[in-house]
Amino acid sequence: MAEKKLFPVTGDQFIDVDTRMSDIKRQLRLGLRGKNASPLDPGFILDTLQDIDEVKSGKNKRGDILKLISGAEQIIIPPTNGARMFVNAEKVFTNTYDFKGNSRLNKPAPATEKTPVHVYEIVRDTTFRQMFRSLGVSADLNKPHLTQDQIIAFAETHRNWLGTVPQSTFFISSVGNYFFVVLIQISYGTWGPGDNYNVSVYINSFKSGDVLDARDRNRLVIAQLQKPPVV
Repeated sequence: MAEKKLFPVTGDQFIDVDTRMSDIKRQLRLGLRGKNASPLDPGFILDTLQDIDEVKSGKNKRGDILKLISGAEQIIIPPTNGARMFVNAEKVFTNTYDFKGNSRLNKPAPATEKTPVHVYEIVRDTTFRQMFRSLGVSADLNKPHLTQDQIIAFAETHRNWLGTVPQSTFFISSVGNYFFVVLIQISYGTWGPGDNYNVSVYINSFKSGDVLDARDRNRLVIAQLQKPPVV
């Protein structure tokens, strides 16, 4: 068994950490007094503490949340006019129930040029925040997000990259300043493997603390950044 690494701590370092942690707790406590009263996001704090715990246990290594599976292959989403939305994409998806009557999301987007994307497989249990932060995009979600029309076009033109049953594929999307996670799930039809496949689309909160199980081998599709993220 590898020897656990231990570190020296100076008095000044201890005081600095203690002061910062006290300030974090003070700012979080403001949220107990009323809705949206804390300037800090508790979900972000919890994810950061989880990362610290995993570093301590040796489970967290940079780049091991996602594995780039598209490699050097050029996967291009064709240009879109932004008009299509999930709510009226019944020809592409078997199930669009999450978007029925959702006036906040059912809005067209600006037109887009052809867009290259990367496809990753999730190889370590993670939350959405941890997954996106591992790519260095959490500070500016505008960079890698895709419109609903682009995601629909991806499902049409790159169906093979959505995986197989029971894999799910995640995307970042937005309407205005509201960012959310889109989930496309492949499942068997009513009568099992011999029947047609169902392709369903769902919405999830970017702030969701749900843990994604790496054993499901789910995927993430994201617009290519200036540099390929660490894998």
